[in-house]
Amino acid sequence: MKAYADGRDDSNWTVVVANTAPSDSRLGAPALAVVPSGADAVVCTVGAVDFADAYTLEYATNASFTNAKSLTVDSGKTTVSGLASNTTYYFRAKATAEGYIASRWSETASATTGARVQLDAPTFSVVPGSTSAKVTIDASDKARFYRVQYSTDENFKTLTTKTYSSAGAKTVSGLIPGQTYYFRVKATASGYADSAFSYSYTAVGEPDGGFGMKVPSISAIATSSSSVQIMVGSVQDAVQYKVQFSTRRDSGIVRSLFVEPGKTVVSGLASSHTYYFRVEALDSTGRESGWSPYVAATTFAGAQAQSETFAGDGLGDDLEECLDVLAESLLD
Repeated sequence: MKAYADGRDDSNWTVVVANTAPSDSRLGAPALAVVPSGADAVVCTVGAVDFADAYTLEYATNASFTNAKSLTVDSGKTTVSGLASNTTYYFRAKATAEGYIASRWSETASATTGARVQLDAPTFSVVPGSTSAKVTIDASDKARFYRVQYSTDENFKTLTTKTYSSAGAKTVSGLIPGQTYYFRVKATASGYADSAFSYSYTAVGEPDGGFGMKVPSISAIATSSSSVQIMVGSVQDAVQYKVQFSTRRDSGIVRSLFVEPGKTVVSGLASSHTYYFRVEALDSTGRESGWSPYVAATTFAGAQAQSETFAGDGLGDDLEECLDVLAESLLD
């Protein structure tokens, strides 16, 4: 305490120290941590800095931050989304405040996004009509949309695409009677890699085969490394449907089986092989429709089946079939 000649003293004075900084001071650089979150996002945690009002977060796919993008964020966690999958991103942050010099950039932090999980290819079937086809899509887990493409060209050089928001039966109309169409379907969803295309091949609206009966439609799609699912359309007056198939179109060893209209799974096939199928209808008098065009399906890659079994057409016996299978394996 200090005494003055006029009797004053400073015993009642209070000293206050304010936590302030001069307006020309530079803010401290924030701490920064980053963690990948799935295939398209990174969670960034920006540490708080005294006097800071906001933080600039910058990121790029290179450590030089060329063509960088930036966000204005608060301290704490921020999720940066919409990033490319399986890609390394670099991040840095700085603090800003009115009346202060912005901080220097933080230490650079990096994170690599994960690979996108690919959706399973949906299975589907096609039942042709005269000018339309019924496409039935089986649901694929996690799928949000299904993209159906069809073309008169097996390589899909020119095609029509239709997108559906659900699985199930869909009608594709405006087809040309007697024209062969190829169909394929894939599944899509945000945050996932598109599935591969499933393939099917079908002859649509086949005209009268010249024998007084319409030729039945047929489509085919591989379901495993050793099986193909065929779909045969029904024909008026038909009591039997005879299917033939081979690994060569119009030549080679031919297998035969009788089926009902609808789906039939042909199993015991060789892996990574293309099989060609055709069908004809017969009525109760033995009248035939004539053969449909061939449709094709390629079995998946995988271990070859130990044996091949086919439903016979009554024209051969077990010994003949065994010899045929052996001959086919030697020719392949």
